[in-house]
Amino acid sequence: MNYIAPVVTEVLGLQHGDEGTLSVTNLISKDARIIMRSKREDNATSIFRANGKEYELYYLSPNIAQKDTIFIIGPGAIIDPKLLIADIEHLSSLGIKILQKNLIISERAHVILPYHKELDKYYDKIRPNHCPIVDGSVSANALTTLNFGIRMYDILYGNWEVIEGELKALPQTFMDEYFGEYCSSNERKISIQVLYEQMKEICQDYRIKLHKYIRNVQGTINRVILAKGKITIEGGASYGLDLTQGEYPFCSSSLANSCSILASTGIGPLMVKDIIGVAKPYQTKNTEGIFITEAEEHEADIIRNLGNEYNRLSKLPRRCGWLDLLQLKNAAFANSVTKIALTHIDSIGRIGKNLGHIKVAVGYKMRERQINYIPTTSEKITPIYHYFDGWVIPEDCNSFEQLPQEAKKFVAFVEKTVGIPVSIIGIGPGEEDFIVRK
Repeated sequence: MNYIAPVVTEVLGLQHGDEGTLSVTNLISKDARIIMRSKREDNATSIFRANGKEYELYYLSPNIAQKDTIFIIGPGAIIDPKLLIADIEHLSSLGIKILQKNLIISERAHVILPYHKELDKYYDKIRPNHCPIVDGSVSANALTTLNFGIRMYDILYGNWEVIEGELKALPQTFMDEYFGEYCSSNERKISIQVLYEQMKEICQDYRIKLHKYIRNVQGTINRVILAKGKITIEGGASYGLDLTQGEYPFCSSSLANSCSILASTGIGPLMVKDIIGVAKPYQTKNTEGIFITEAEEHEADIIRNLGNEYNRLSKLPRRCGWLDLLQLKNAAFANSVTKIALTHIDSIGRIGKNLGHIKVAVGYKMRERQINYIPTTSEKITPIYHYFDGWVIPEDCNSFEQLPQEAKKFVAFVEKTVGIPVSIIGIGPGEEDFIVRK
């Protein structure tokens, strides 16, 4: 297959989410022919600061306004159409008109409906150990694997019987709770019919607003690859939340590695040029479970406040801890990462200045014996730390050479330990606040 050119760049988070993958994707996609969302599930908003404006979006990005760019939501995505419509309306209100030629929603992508969110909440209450995601993606994913899923194709062509089929598969105890009473066999049929009519009406509205964007994406992707056009793909959940390699059960409901991201787009591995792994110079988690480098309370408060580490929707504080280079190296290796994007370098510098130190875990001790692998339990595990001083990024800094000496030492240490170059460095919240190294 000598016509295949490596034109694809993948972007994925290497930790446990909120690393800044969307901002990095936005940065490297200025000359992209296709920008693609591969497996986006967790429907939290992302903040973009570009062109002097702030954009709060779920699925799209401001780069959709680029004249020759096609923005694709891929077949592996699970979409809440209500939030996608909100993105389109929000961008339109800012003067960015979404044209049919600029946005393609894969007809194979699956759909989140309102009852999926209630089903997430239902399971959230009865599971003793879980990853508390209640945006509907978990239940929609689960029903998809049971072949009950609803696709954008069904929205486009009015295949409403698919909705009815999925409703019949819902647990009886959920139906009882949803309707606030015990559903006898006859009452269940009536309840399903009522819910079916509600969902059908909602989906008809989705079809009116989205039908012109829904179509097959494979032909478009193939044409761009054959023309050697640049493609960037952003994955959804980060590698630390991968269903098999992450910390089960505190993880996503699907695979979140570079191979699965690619498979969800219909693009083969020979077409990949670069895989950019995004990481913060500290760690945050929104879930329970193991967190070996979790900071002490007073340290966590400083990291949280200076890094603005609060969930955008719930406003709840994230768990905060120090950078774990053993975890980062393992994630980079497992995903064939070719470059690292290190965000929040300004934040970790301020954190170090405030606390008088920055900690970086370089290994673990288990019962006084040093280990060099990721354990399945944090019991009796102690991180081995390397220490750095803090720094302040100069206002006019726009190159690696202009970074403070301690910041350069920090970046060099990450590169040497992980064995992969840090090619992108985030020094602030804005679109222009990145240093790109050749």
